[in-house]
Order: sequence, then C-alpha cells, then structure tokens
Amino acid sequence: MQRQVLSAFAFAPFSINTSRILNEIQDSRVRTVVALIQDGCERPFTLTHFAEAVNLTPEHFCRIFTRQMGIAPLKYLKLFRLQSARQLLEDSHLTVKQIMFSVGFSDESHFVRDFENQFGLSPVRYREFQTRLSP
Repeated sequence: MQRQVLSAFAFAPFSINTSRILNEIQDSRVRTVVALIQDGCERPFTLTHFAEAVNLTPEHFCRIFTRQMGIAPLKYLKLFRLQSARQLLEDSHLTVKQIMFSVGFSDESHFVRDFENQFGLSPVRYREFQTRLSP
C-alpha cells in the first residue's frame, strides 16, 4: 500500500494531499522524517540528520524507511523537492532559479537535469506547457 501512495505522490499531475500520505505511514520514525521533509524541504538534509532525528543509525534508519516507503530516504527527499518545484511552476510566478532554491536545490544544472528526468521536460518547458493548457 505504501508504495502505491508514494507512486501516486511522485507522478500525479496535480497536487497531492501530503497529509494523507503522512496518515498512512505506519512507522512513527518514518512519519517523523517525512514530516521533517514536508515542513522544510529547502533545508540541506542528510541521511545522518534523518537518522539522528529518530535516534537510529543511518543504516538502520535507511532500511526501515525503504521498507516502509518503497524508496530510499534521500530519493524520497529529491522526489518531494521535485514535486514541490512542479507545483510552484504551476501556481506561482517565481523564476525557475527562485523555485530551485526554495525547494532545496543549490545547483541549477542538477535541478534541471533531475526535473527533466522525472517529468520529461525542463522546468522552463514544463511551465510553458502548463501555461498553454491553462485558460
């Protein structure tokens, strides 16, 4: 079930009810870290930071998170950031660079590459496409 929740989150064309995802996570340690990500995805998180937040070793936390969510914690963080960026491209007039920083990316080339790998278009082209779709 959790993998379906994450899959819907990562690829849905519309905004996702992230509180629903939180409510469906059974392990409180994983729920704590997902809440950290949702509340501050712009922060420079590391696996060690997540593990310390729930009093586990990074390796043990990574196993628990991956088992629960079907994806590694840092991959989840990246997907959350990309989803947040996509939402901002649709809903705001911020520049791509402003969006990139606001969701926690510090390198524009990595951001553009990761966005394009995830959604099939560069952030600029994605915004242009969404603008054409809007009335």
